[in-house]
Amino acid sequence: MIYSILFFLLLSIFLIIISKYNLRRTIKNIFIVLNNLPFIIIIYDFDKIYYYSSEIEKILKKKIITVDDYITFFDKKEKLQMIQILSTEKEKVYLNFIKKINNEIYKIFSMKITFFGKKIILQIFHNITEIYKKDKMIHQMNQKIEILDNLRNLTYTENFNLPGIMESIFNYLRKVDLVDLFAFNIFSKDKKSAKVTIYFENKKIETTIYEKQKGIPWYFFNNNLKKLYIQDLSNFSKDEYKSIINIYEMDNSYKDLTLYLFPYRFEKNIHGLFSFGKKGIDSYSETDKKLIESIAEHIDFIVRYQYILKKYNEENNHYKDLLTKDTLTQLYSRYYFNEWILKHAEYLKRNDKKSILAMIDINNFKNINDTYGHLTGDNVLKFVANVFLNNIRSMDIAVRFGGDEFLLIFPDATIENIKKKMKIIIEKIKENNYSFDVSISYGLSEFCGESYIESLKRADEKMYEMKKNLDKKL
Repeated sequence: MIYSILFFLLLSIFLIIISKYNLRRTIKNIFIVLNNLPFIIIIYDFDKIYYYSSEIEKILKKKIITVDDYITFFDKKEKLQMIQILSTEKEKVYLNFIKKINNEIYKIFSMKITFFGKKIILQIFHNITEIYKKDKMIHQMNQKIEILDNLRNLTYTENFNLPGIMESIFNYLRKVDLVDLFAFNIFSKDKKSAKVTIYFENKKIETTIYEKQKGIPWYFFNNNLKKLYIQDLSNFSKDEYKSIINIYEMDNSYKDLTLYLFPYRFEKNIHGLFSFGKKGIDSYSETDKKLIESIAEHIDFIVRYQYILKKYNEENNHYKDLLTKDTLTQLYSRYYFNEWILKHAEYLKRNDKKSILAMIDINNFKNINDTYGHLTGDNVLKFVANVFLNNIRSMDIAVRFGGDEFLLIFPDATIENIKKKMKIIIEKIKENNYSFDVSISYGLSEFCGESYIESLKRADEKMYEMKKNLDKKL
């Protein structure tokens, strides 16, 4: 480009000097000089073509005789700009534009000059097809990087939602003009039906299709395809399978549609399909296809990653629940208490607060088990646990400490208040439908963040004192 501009200036100076000093060894001699320059040049006004390089006819693929033969290749806007160049009183008026001529891309530099007293246009053609192709490749690479970066961000989103993710992907791809339509479907477990979601323009269609309709998803699934490129969706027909796009409420502009389909798999099984759609027949170039294939691989990875992550989290939460909750009573486990009490001790010391610990034991529980059986014993444990849960605050902690022993922790409470609370709990436990007595003994101690084991010992000792007193009464 810089060389072309320099040449423009030098050639203009050359022609001005010739015109000014009338150095006319003949115009033919000037044209000989022009013919030997490494540029494609044309000099003309709207009455006559004064000179043009022989390459011009090769570019236009047409014999140039008159000005009309030449300017027919320009649109109205470009013609108007050339008229403005010639009609203006200003000197050194420049105009540059890019034009596609017979599948080649040219940058055309235009300039008004005075040549032998006439105002004429000097134009230089610079073939930038290769530069354009390289720029396009760089643009596509940047586009691909941007799309993949966006997809990478979606990969690790915490609140994964498949429809939401697919809609985000559609918006990315539509923004870079890679799709006019994006769809995905989820097969039912028996593969007899599929839920379909289609995004196009600013619309979304959700529906269910069935195997008996012999649509493309079942052609894909039954043939275990890795991908499927359909040049003309409306005319698709393979064996007994066909396009059923006509069932969707879409305007006629989607009648001719190119579709590129890919599967996403869970544990090696096709779980569903996603499709890239572009208006027109065979609308994707080979470069587009490669880009879409890369995007499809990444979408498949996103879905599989999130599926594996979901399964892991479910299993992790299951085992975490097993550790933190007692499966029989649904109270917190001893394991959970051992972790929690350390953090709670720090909280108490830091804020100069105290909690009340209540160690509880079911009276004569061994006798209940031996007399009425372990299933009845389990029911008693669940009954007592439910009484605890229904009569403590949300901030309080209920723990199955082991066997028939329980531990209640009451943050920000006093011994006096908790004694009242324990009387209510004792009365609630007595109100049962068993044919035998169910009762508890308990002991209380304050916990200010010191050794929780010492606090437990004090509560345990008071609980056994209550048991002894109860035995004496009996």
